Amino acid sequence: MPAKMIPVPDTVSPQMKKLIAAPLRPTWNVIPKTVDEWNAQVTASANGTVARLKPMAEALRVKVTPITVDGVKAFEVKPEEIAPNNERRLLVHIHGGCFVSLPGESGTGEAILMAGLGHFKVISVDYRNGSRPSLSGSSRRCHNGVA
Repeated sequence: MPAKMIPVPDTVSPQMKKLIAAPLRPTWNVIPKTVDEWNAQVTASANGTVARLKPMAEALRVKVTPITVDGVKAFEVKPEEIAPNNERRLLVHIHGGCFVSLPGESGTGEAILMAGLGHFKVISVDYRNGSRPSLSGSSRRCHNGVA
């Protein structure tokens, strides 16, 4: 099937239209060939993501604090005000980095939204990423952090 342009829907907000119409990132289809290339790409992406997350957390009045849970790195993501019906609730967030991307604070974007918009306390687990040693234990360590 030949490529074709699909128009931006008119059923979304002006802000969403801008996001949808934006060009793809230049690296969207760059697949690194070595561990060093992966690390460089992941680090550059993570740094850019963290820079965008800080203003979002501030706007949503959310504080992101590094913590350790049973030896597993994580982040406590907490809004200024927790909704009364959420005071005894805790959401556990495991970012969608596919064991490769979104290390550290760069993986907290969804947790920031959950905390800020839902007024929940959230623990965002920073599981070990694939470009680092010992990937085989990643899911076990992730599980240990939330169990």
